[in-house]
Amino acid sequence: MNWSRLQPAGSLSSAEADSDLNDGEDAGLKGPHYPSTALIRNDLFYEIGLSMRVPFASLVAVFVLTGFALAGNESASELKARADKSTGVEQNKLCLEYAHRQLAEADNLFNKGEVEKGQADIREVVEYAHKAADAASASGKHLKETEIDLRRLGKRMHDIGETLAFEDRDPVRKAVDEIEQIRSELMVRMWGPQAEPKGKS
Repeated sequence: MNWSRLQPAGSLSSAEADSDLNDGEDAGLKGPHYPSTALIRNDLFYEIGLSMRVPFASLVAVFVLTGFALAGNESASELKARADKSTGVEQNKLCLEYAHRQLAEADNLFNKGEVEKGQADIREVVEYAHKAADAASASGKHLKETEIDLRRLGKRMHDIGETLAFEDRDPVRKAVDEIEQIRSELMVRMWGPQAEPKGKS
């Protein structure tokens, strides 16, 4: 008995079905009965591409968010160590970040009544403001951004100092003057001696 012929009436063998599909394409027929094999292949590749891109995008997002989390959890001592080891633009950025963090810590210590510790942090703010400006000058980059950042730093330090008891204000005022001097030097570096504020020599 020939088993290959035992199939339901009206059904097609796989070879006949393929032949029918090809005949439909050759005849230019379109519609649900004659889908283009090229279209089917393109759709398949598109779906595969999507399925690969979505996990990749998710992976990138995970790495970015992890980086932000690690940066936010970095201790002041770790940030300081990175600033000291870095150079150029990176050192400029990290030194400014550390200076701002230490200024916030100084404010916190003053509010707790720990004036001596707060004044020590103020000295570090000035030290790392110097380092940031030196790094910007050495690289020749971010000079204007650094000058603007130092202006904000000095303004915030001035505001903090004015909240202290009268006898505790002088060291902070001197630190503000030092930051202003650093700013002046940056302005001269960018625009020449004419940029130096009046009253400075």
